[in-house]
Amino acid sequence: MKGQGNQEAKKENVKKKKKEEKKSLMNLLEEASRLRKLKQKRPKIVSKKPEDSFDISREVDLMIEIKDIRDELNILNNLFDQQRQVLEPFTRFVTKTPPANNADDGPNANTTARTTPSLLGAIKRQIEYVNRMNVDADRPYQRVSHTKLLPVLCEVY
Repeated sequence: MKGQGNQEAKKENVKKKKKEEKKSLMNLLEEASRLRKLKQKRPKIVSKKPEDSFDISREVDLMIEIKDIRDELNILNNLFDQQRQVLEPFTRFVTKTPPANNADDGPNANTTARTTPSLLGAIKRQIEYVNRMNVDADRPYQRVSHTKLLPVLCEVY
């Protein structure tokens, strides 16, 4: 009886964490959408004048866009890392728990024990994928910021 109560409490705790993560993700997505809309409202200035050939506003806009993308990738990386931190102990718990032999459970009784390690693997793959995208986003950022002046302008802009 005590073990079942403990399992139920752990299940409730996992559900609560999942709900909190979902709420956090929705808030992050809303904030990203809001920032994207603000960025779209910023006017783009294009000119054919020769003196404007020294204008670096395009490079500054690119640096800001790359920085925004990298910030969003870091948010995703943090989200996936939090999911991994929740799933690792849960996976250890589920895989140690012997499967129930009750006829009431049906053919899918041990589905959680089978799918949890694959969920953890999926989360780890997503973390690796986000890290690779972050490295890929760093290359153009480094190319555009080849002068010491551009990163300073991005902070001011």
